[in-house]
This record gives sequence, C-alpha cells and structure tokens, in this order.
Amino acid sequence: MHINNSVIVKILLIVILFWGLLLRLYGVIDNHSFWSDEALSASFARDIVLNQTQIIKGATTISYQPLHVLTMALFMKILGTSEFSARLPYVIFGAVGIILAYLLAEKLSGRAGGLLAAFLIAFSQLNLANSTQAKPTAATQTLVLLMCYLLIRLQDSTSDKKIIFHFFIILTLIGSALYHFLGGIAVILYFSYLLFSQKNVRTGFFLLMIAFLGFIIYLNAGVSTGIFNNTMYLKNLLLKQYGIFLIPMLLSMFFLFKKRKTFVISVLTYSFAILFWWNFQSYSHNLRYIAPYMALLFVFAGTGFAQLGNLILKRKSWIVLLAVFIFFFISGYKLVLRPQAYYNPNLDFYGDVQIADYKTFYTKLKAKYSDLNSVVVFNDVLDAQRWYLNKEPDTYFSKGIKKPLTHRLTGKKIYGSLKDFLVLKEKNKKGFLIVEDWESILPEDIKQYAKKNLKLQLRVESLPNAKNDPWPLELYSWGL
Repeated sequence: MHINNSVIVKILLIVILFWGLLLRLYGVIDNHSFWSDEALSASFARDIVLNQTQIIKGATTISYQPLHVLTMALFMKILGTSEFSARLPYVIFGAVGIILAYLLAEKLSGRAGGLLAAFLIAFSQLNLANSTQAKPTAATQTLVLLMCYLLIRLQDSTSDKKIIFHFFIILTLIGSALYHFLGGIAVILYFSYLLFSQKNVRTGFFLLMIAFLGFIIYLNAGVSTGIFNNTMYLKNLLLKQYGIFLIPMLLSMFFLFKKRKTFVISVLTYSFAILFWWNFQSYSHNLRYIAPYMALLFVFAGTGFAQLGNLILKRKSWIVLLAVFIFFFISGYKLVLRPQAYYNPNLDFYGDVQIADYKTFYTKLKAKYSDLNSVVVFNDVLDAQRWYLNKEPDTYFSKGIKKPLTHRLTGKKIYGSLKDFLVLKEKNKKGFLIVEDWESILPEDIKQYAKKNLKLQLRVESLPNAKNDPWPLELYSWGL
C-alpha cells in the first residue's frame, strides 16, 4: 500500500501503541489473584528479594525459566512484592511487541502492513491475556518477533555489518530460551535461515541437522516428551477460529517468496516445528506454548491484507486498509478495544488456565485461622499456597501415584490413594484439606470423601472479574 504521509503513520502508530499499553496496564492494576503457574514462579522471585534464598538457586529452582524468575525479582525489588510487580514486565514486553510488529511488517509490506500488524498485535484478546500474566509468554513472543526483524536486517545488510546482526540474533535466541525452554525452539528459525542462505548446500544441511538434533535433545532435557494428538484442537484453532488470519498470512508468504525466499522458508520451518511439538509432543493444548507462532500469524496477516490491497487497487489501496480496520473495529473479532480489568485466557479454549481466586481463598483462610502451625495442610499442588499462605503443604495428594513419592521442591511426601489419606488423617488430629473443585490433580475419591465426611469451612466460587468462568475452591477440616 502507498501511504506517503509519514506524520500520519507515526500518529496512528503512537495511538495504537498508547492504547495497547493502556489496555495491558488496566488488566493488571487491581492485583487480582495469581493462578497456579504465576504464583509458584513469583514465590521464588519473592524469596530472592527477601534474601530467603540465593539468586542462582532461586532462579534455577524452576529450571526451565530462570530469566523469568530474575525479571520478576528485579521488578519486585523496585516496586515491592505484589501481583502487579510480577506482571508489569510482561505488560512492557507486550507493548514492545507492538513496535516490533510494525517494524517487521513495514519491512515486508510497507507502512500500511506495519500499521495493520501493530493493530492486530495490540488488541488481540489472546495477546492481552498473555501480556497481563506473570508468565514469560509475552517475552518469548516479543523476542521471536525481534529475531525475525533482525533476520530481515541481516538479509539487507552489507557484508561488513552481518556479524553484528548475527551476534544480536544469537543473544536474542539465548534470552528467549532462558525465559522459557520452549523459547529455544526459535533455534530452528535461525538455523533454517543459515541453511537456506548458504550457497554450499552441504554446509547448510549440516547446520540444519545440528539444529534439529539440538532441538530434540533440548526438549527431552526440558520435559518428559511423549506421543499425543492435539490435531482436533489445532484444526479448531487455525481453521475455525483464526482462519481469517491464516489465509492472509499464507497469501503474504506467497507474495513475499520471490523477494524474501530465505526468510519465508525459515518462518515456515519454525512454524512447522512449534506446531508439530504442540500437536504431537505437548501433554496439553495450552495456547501460551505457541504464542510466538500466533504473533507471526497476526504480523503476516497484516502484511497479507496490505499486499492484497496493493494488488487489487494499487495507489488507492488505502481503501482496503480502511475496510480491514473498520471490519475488525466494528466486529471486535478476536480483539479487545476497551480496557478490561481481566482478559480471560480461556476464550479460545476452555480450561487453558485454571483461574481460581486463590488470593481471596487464602486470605479468608488466614483471617479465620491465624495459627496454622498447629494444624496440617493437605493439598494437591504447591503453587498458589506457597505464595499466598507462606506455608507449604505438609503432604500432597495426586492422581496416578501408586507408591509414595517425594516432592522434588519441598521434600514432602506425595500420596495417591484414599487409604493413605485416611491413615494420615488419623495420625494428625487436626488438619485442613484444600480442594480444587474441578477435575484437578486431587484424586476424585479423596474429594468425594471430603464432601461427605469432612466439615466445609470455606468455598470461593470464582475470580470476581471472571464470574462466568468459575473454578471453585473449598476448604475442609477435621478435628476443628
């Protein structure tokens, strides 16, 4: 598209950036409850800030996201230990992603494509949810966009400057992997570029084989991989829900192939790698794991719309740009344009995040029972309790445990049967059992026993900002 007035473009970009940042800030200022994954990593960041653990130990306790813990610790050191402090860095990462989306798309299809890409990234419901959680999702997404931008600059640079871009690409790749081990999948993006930019095919093939070998070793070192099949979810996501973005993305790659062959093939190879892992080796279909791909989907959708407009109307292609803006503005499809106190991550797939109101639950528990040292607390997981109660579970109960195991972080025992629960209950005359009243990790027979035989002390239905997505919590007691 031909948009020659750079002043107008800058004004529009500033408006998009400002409003996108405002939406993200509005989604974290109320300090609403962490969900489990947020709470656990934040608790180790808090330990670092309060000098309750050494920096290296605190950062590596959750070995697959050390830079995430350190980033939260830095912000907590400056702003205090709160949900807001832990989430703020990812608000910033999300806002930086808007700028990078513009810069990348502008390089590929001009200013119009840049504005469309920035618009989609800024107001995507999925991106807003990821940018307002104390999770490294927004960081890995933004760093992949940065890698893509640097690859474009590398392709266009003179030979004497290429080494500089290689250095920053490798640095970005390392940062992505340290924020979350899945961020390391971006190695495929870089090595694919090296392969297809090589005149010597043997050298390129050798580099790609090293990348794939490292990729396999890396994944198996990070998690216990298996064979799964999330094809149903993938088809639902890409065709039914986000097909309106996938089609222009593919068109964009078709249009760009002649001029940007190496880059396009690299992005396609990376997309295949991350979607393949999510589809066949991820135990769950959590969308946060493929957030970097979703960012590329929005960016290339923006460039695709722009290129299509330029092909159809040429110098009057701004009409297509305006039409796309108006469509998404009015329909709000997959976008959020008004500030909300909470951006529900479950709108695409139910149960992507278990958004229980742990904060209210544990606050009420502490207000009701101040002397928790005199009673045992049984729970299924450590996460939220460690942040909100400042008391780790005395014993864990988890599905699928046939013989007692030792929790790798706390050293406490993990049991899996109602029989074990009854024996431990008899040994401890007073105690609490925390029940996540959904299909959680707690064995179902223990949950049903509690409902029939123990005293219900407390029930919290849902996060106040997400009442239509309830994840109830219950507190049961005996001997009290």
